[in-house]
Amino acid sequence: MKFEITTQGVVDRDVAWKVLGDTDGMNRVAGGSVVVSRVEHTPEGPVVSGEMVGPMGMRMPFRETGGWVDRRWFRQDRVFSAGPLNASKFLLELLPEGEGVRPRITLALEGPVAFRPLLSANARRIRSAWQGVLDELPPPGGKLVRHDNGITGELKVALERWRPDVDRAVFGAFERYMSKGSALELQSMRPFELADTWGLDREAVLVGMLRGVKAGVFELYWSVRCMRCHGEVSSSTSLSDIADHAGCPSCDLDFDNDLSTNVEVLFAPHPGVLPRVEQSFCSFFPAGAPEIKGAVVVPPGGHVSESVVLGTGRFTLGADGVDVEVRVGPRGERRISWKPGVTGAVDVGVGRIDLDLHNPGKEAARVVLIADDRGLDAVPAALLTSLPEFRREMSDQVLGPDVRISNRRVCLLFTDLSGSTAMFEALGDAKAYGIVAEHFRLLAGVIEAHRGVLVKTIGDAVMASFHSVLDGFDAALEMRRAFDAWTATLDLPTRPRLNVGLHAGPALVVHSDAHGLDYFGRTVNLAARAQSASVDGQLTVTEAVLEHPVVAARCVAMASEEVVQHLKGIGEVRLLKIRPPEG
Repeated sequence: MKFEITTQGVVDRDVAWKVLGDTDGMNRVAGGSVVVSRVEHTPEGPVVSGEMVGPMGMRMPFRETGGWVDRRWFRQDRVFSAGPLNASKFLLELLPEGEGVRPRITLALEGPVAFRPLLSANARRIRSAWQGVLDELPPPGGKLVRHDNGITGELKVALERWRPDVDRAVFGAFERYMSKGSALELQSMRPFELADTWGLDREAVLVGMLRGVKAGVFELYWSVRCMRCHGEVSSSTSLSDIADHAGCPSCDLDFDNDLSTNVEVLFAPHPGVLPRVEQSFCSFFPAGAPEIKGAVVVPPGGHVSESVVLGTGRFTLGADGVDVEVRVGPRGERRISWKPGVTGAVDVGVGRIDLDLHNPGKEAARVVLIADDRGLDAVPAALLTSLPEFRREMSDQVLGPDVRISNRRVCLLFTDLSGSTAMFEALGDAKAYGIVAEHFRLLAGVIEAHRGVLVKTIGDAVMASFHSVLDGFDAALEMRRAFDAWTATLDLPTRPRLNVGLHAGPALVVHSDAHGLDYFGRTVNLAARAQSASVDGQLTVTEAVLEHPVVAARCVAMASEEVVQHLKGIGEVRLLKIRPPEG
């Protein structure tokens, strides 16, 4: 089963490579499945060993080889050991024509006779989806027309919260970008790269994004990059989770981590406004490694000729961590001859460079051409941690070796039982404690159903966290309803009531080996004080919660009272106290 598709006319080379080289995104468009994979080093070169899920949940283990040359071609071949496919061969080519290129995608699927009708239907679906992507590519010099997904829900609320604290131009650029950006782009945002693209001041964009973390628009994470290929080998939202060393399976290289060289600061949308895309639909793809300009496997005793187009800069060309330095300037050689073990430096001229790759050895060599100056648009961890804005807002990022801490906007909920003392006196410790324990199970179920996390229990109280203010508010209402319905079935002389407090804001998220997840800071204190202000089954929410328009609209229809109350250790705070439902 094989098909070939192309465009009606000539299109822009850079746009075509950016869109079609995002093969992870292309697989999502085609309805592909999640891929779990790892790199193995074999005599045939690096091989990806992975697994995907096929029709009716069938497991499809595979081994994969491939490579690419920047803005020219990408190849991915898979051999399956189970499932409806024996093999798949994907080839993307950007064929030069006039001022642009004509993309051509070829896909071949091989499988047992019994599965051919299924493969045929699948091929038609993939072909239609990919043709739709090809048809939207612009002519040479044009720009891709991006579909506006709109700014709605939690993202809209978070952006409005962020707006007063950020430069107007920076805010406008991000508002447009987040409504139209692809999942891949949004999940690994580089502040300096975006600033350069938009023609904005680098520091203004970086500081704005730090304030966006506080507002709940972004989440900051630390990306450990390979010292050679600059690809991400690990990441964490907590700096103290970063180990002092790491390894790159693709380069087969181990190295020490350095905050000034290979730990980069990246941003993603806060999971409360846009869930982070962590599952991969492609094992490797050019758009995921823009630093790599070419990755070509040269067979044992083989010879491969390729060509690349390079701009001014420094590059490395080599295999297994042994590289030749390539310096690209106005004048120089037009050809580079390579074989394993060669080192040194070569000066070449800007433009097309021919690569003459020889491999006299007995094992395949994966020859990689890497841009050595990719770090110019990266934000090193050492730079960020020295910024005054970072020190003010996130100075507690690094703690002891058994404590990991990050900074995130969160909605916190506290509960307490009103009348529990009287219940213990009337029923005795054993029976009353049984009721308290059962109420913990009831509340835990509500928290989980509303995408929250039970942080801890304190006496007869509960602390929970939510990414979304709306989820936290809905959970609070459901807790009170479920609790009252349950206690009505118990034979109690006096029914306890559930008091709830809710607040949202930036908090320090702490993970320790001894105590697990916890939160600290003013946001926690204010949420706890809001709960203490509740009496007789009230739900007390702060102004930060009412900033959510859906929550505010719902509160209008509820029996409530707005008060200004002095809270211990905080001062006077405006609160809305929502009375419990009747019954």
